[in-house]
Amino acid sequence: MNLKKVIFIKILFFFPCWVYASDNFLDVLSFKNYTRIILKPYINLVVKVNIFKNTFDIILQNVTWNDLGFSKNQVINLKKRISLFQAEKIKNLSIYEDSQNIKITGDLKFPSGEKKLVHEEIEYFFYKISNSREYIIDFWFKESVTIQQHRELKLNSIARSFFSLGEQDKKKRILEEKRNFSIEKEDHFSCEKLPFENKIEVYLEFKVLHRPVRFEKWFSPYSLDTNYAYKKPEGSTREEQYLKYALSLMDQSQPALALRTLDFLDDFMKKENTKYFYEPEISFLKANLNLRLGFHKTGRKILKKIIDNFKNSEESFRSAIYLFFKKIEATSSWINLENFQFMLQYFSDSKFSWIFHLGAAESYYELKQTESALKEYEWVLENAPDADAKAEALFRIGDLYLDRKQYEQAFF
Repeated sequence: MNLKKVIFIKILFFFPCWVYASDNFLDVLSFKNYTRIILKPYINLVVKVNIFKNTFDIILQNVTWNDLGFSKNQVINLKKRISLFQAEKIKNLSIYEDSQNIKITGDLKFPSGEKKLVHEEIEYFFYKISNSREYIIDFWFKESVTIQQHRELKLNSIARSFFSLGEQDKKKRILEEKRNFSIEKEDHFSCEKLPFENKIEVYLEFKVLHRPVRFEKWFSPYSLDTNYAYKKPEGSTREEQYLKYALSLMDQSQPALALRTLDFLDDFMKKENTKYFYEPEISFLKANLNLRLGFHKTGRKILKKIIDNFKNSEESFRSAIYLFFKKIEATSSWINLENFQFMLQYFSDSKFSWIFHLGAAESYYELKQTESALKEYEWVLENAPDADAKAEALFRIGDLYLDRKQYEQAFF
């Protein structure tokens, strides 16, 4: 027996348990939108994650407690600690050794009551942090409507069906009125031939029925990126790879995974202290994904940053359009006027600037500032891109003169 073997045997004899498991081997963290399980073994593992209807298990393959450096007391303490874990999306955690594997099991905890999801499904994302032995599993609810939202959608569907029936009745009424008008037409012309008598004639004042402008003809109030082409980079930098992968996930209708990918990109860029090359596109994509997932407050916050940081860009223009026209019907005429003036100040070179002038004219009209409204309508009449737009302005100029009782200008 040589000297090296003797030394090795003595080490084993005097230090039989020289490797101990870390107290931070397993941890559970709860965040706003997901729950995270973190494994920190001192050896490399083969980890498998299984998601079932109401449960899940995480299998550490071909390892025992001894392989992980756990003593009997450490195993007992770990099991007690795990049983006390409380998280928003998982419960009843347990850990045990089974046929040369270590298993971590738990139940999935879905919302209840009015917040109960119509389709109860959990998605997860498993990854290992490079250059370390840290394994991370994130759990979150798959995008779905709640019972309350589903009920509201059904009620809206029923209301639309009743509205459709009402429209049919309205068409029947119009046809009946036309028929009655044709019957009475001869009597109407005969009345016109009667002599004029000032004492018995009745004069009715014109009542202007001014139709509101339907801005949704030009801007969609529902989708942020309608007809927007995301730039798909062809390079091989880490930023370009993450962006391509996020766009691919979005095309596959997986907005949650796409947003998580961009979060990882943020972490990488901060760690490397590197500036973005595609920052406007990435910020715009983030805002769109947040809005799709229902995180409207976060999405609008990102859009406001885009307007401030990337002026004169397409992303800034689309952000301003979405934020403004999403709330245009719910605000006062003064606020609408200020918003239209903001659009004219920052996007005066846009091909849609005539629409902002038309909106400003409408706001002035509602505020009874008819002279300012007339100037804006006349600007649209001279500068609008097509005959339909010019006709829209001309029609509204007629309404304005009728409202001011200038009938000659209104009709001629």
